[in-house]
Amino acid sequence: MALARALDTLGEKGEPRGCPACYNPVFLVASETAMPQGDENNDAAGAVLDARGLLCPEPVMLLHNRIRDLAPGDELEVLATDPSTERDIPRFCQFLGHSLVQHERDGELYRYRIRKKG
Repeated sequence: MALARALDTLGEKGEPRGCPACYNPVFLVASETAMPQGDENNDAAGAVLDARGLLCPEPVMLLHNRIRDLAPGDELEVLATDPSTERDIPRFCQFLGHSLVQHERDGELYRYRIRKKG
């Protein structure tokens, strides 16, 4: 069964709403086939969100959905290739009170470890 979710694209006054970091419009309908491979992986170190190949605002939107499913204190590893995640993910953590435990870059791969507040 395909996961389909259309996001509200209009703000309170009817203006298009965009990514708060880069102002790209948010017109996204996601399906299981559009999700990157390995999106729902879990390993000994914790949950992994594979957002490689996705562009702003998708990595942060997926992060927001995934972190809701974690228990307070659990950690999530995020893999991304979009350079804007260097700006967006730390802001996401700061705004929502989560801890950015680790952030590293290896070529075009950005790796983050986030601990859910609580």
